[in-house]
Amino acid sequence: SSSLQASVAIEFVSAEMVKYKEFISAFSSPTSFTLFSMEPLIGTALLCIEPGLVFSLIDSMFGGDGKPTTRVREFTQIELRMIKKFAGDILAKFQKAWSSVYSVNMALKKTETKPEFVQLFPPNDIMLIIVFGLKGSEFSGNFHIAIPYLMMEPIKEELSPKYLRKKDLENTWALQ
Repeated sequence: SSSLQASVAIEFVSAEMVKYKEFISAFSSPTSFTLFSMEPLIGTALLCIEPGLVFSLIDSMFGGDGKPTTRVREFTQIELRMIKKFAGDILAKFQKAWSSVYSVNMALKKTETKPEFVQLFPPNDIMLIIVFGLKGSEFSGNFHIAIPYLMMEPIKEELSPKYLRKKDLENTWALQ
């Protein structure tokens, strides 16, 4: 909210597992693609922000109301810097959210705007896709976090409901 100078709501939309080629083919150019690491996990994950949402966010960052635009064009250098800053904010919040499950250090590696240049993974690799909706007074849209299944493999036990319930019980206050 502070970087957008407006009140926004973020809500979880969905989580699913799909092949990388199906996921990346859903995006047009330009789209904001941010590649990031989740150390100590090995590999690269992807943050994708839909183009309509990007233009609204940038408008809000510069003091506008964020009304959606119908004209889609390539991002300017200034817009790319603003997108990078916004993606950094999202990753910082995502890292904080992960801290209750598994401690990771998320670091931005690279940004891209064309899906054909984001060839990180083999087409048939399975990806965990988490979709969040962002809604302001004049705009709304989705951003997607794509994490390769192989990246999550080493910690899949920590992500199981049984493990998370056990961890919650360890952190509850006991009356003695």
